[in-house]
Amino acid sequence: MKIKPYSSKFYYMKTIFPNLDKAKHLVLVALFFLLPFMNFAQVTFNHSTPICEGASNSGEVTVAGLGAIVDGTYDVTWNGNVVATIIIASGNGVSTVFNTSGFASGSHTFIISGESSVALVVNAKPDAPVASNVNVVYDNTIHTGSTTSVLNVDIDWYDAAIAGSATSAPSRTIVGSNSAFAEARNTSTGCLSASRTEVSVTITTKELTISGLTGDNKVYNGLTNATASGTPAYVGLGIGEVFGVTGTPTYTFASAAVANGITINTTGFTAPSANYTVAQPTLSGNITAKELTISGLTGVD
Repeated sequence: MKIKPYSSKFYYMKTIFPNLDKAKHLVLVALFFLLPFMNFAQVTFNHSTPICEGASNSGEVTVAGLGAIVDGTYDVTWNGNVVATIIIASGNGVSTVFNTSGFASGSHTFIISGESSVALVVNAKPDAPVASNVNVVYDNTIHTGSTTSVLNVDIDWYDAAIAGSATSAPSRTIVGSNSAFAEARNTSTGCLSASRTEVSVTITTKELTISGLTGDNKVYNGLTNATASGTPAYVGLGIGEVFGVTGTPTYTFASAAVANGITINTTGFTAPSANYTVAQPTLSGNITAKELTISGLTGVD
């Protein structure tokens, strides 16, 4: 095979690119010779974790050489603003570290003195969680607070609005209230919500009533004391709970006068635990007239 004078380089290019014409081969030959002397600044952005909007993370911009970089000072600009200055000496690649706090979400471009650029993606923070608080009357079951479900977002729980320690979602069975703070975390980027949301569980006491009693009738005696018959029982206990009625009841007619269906008020029954209150039963009964006899009379013969 005949090799023309311009070229072992040309022949090499012709061998690699057989379909190119002579002019294009010559261009490739020129580039082959010139590339080692051309100045390129390659920009890279390094960060161990994804950058999140407003996060106080440090990023690193690196200028590295492809071929021989001209010594000098290079400005690192971001969206038109100089964020760092890099001095290159002896053709060595160098880097600079800067803080990414305050960077808005979106794709941004870092430029090294117009030579080269690299895109930096700042990820948006997820919205703060929306609380699903629990407010219920005691029922002897566990209740757990939560947040509204959002796609690609997990919830981390803490015992404080800022800092604090990891915990679990607030749960409660007995009367009272407790809470925890929910922080949203994007499962793809790891970005956290700007604030935490307090989620609470509140359980209030349940009022019981008492059944099984009937007010007793009595004969008029001028007093309002009353009695009742039957076996009292709590109505409204929580799931699975069984308690005998406690307390020492006292029954009192609302009036001492003879009448039917007089209200009998009750006091003295007590709740079986702090999770309950108890409504005193209201009964009724009759006061009937008392039959009198007459004494002091003697028949006349």
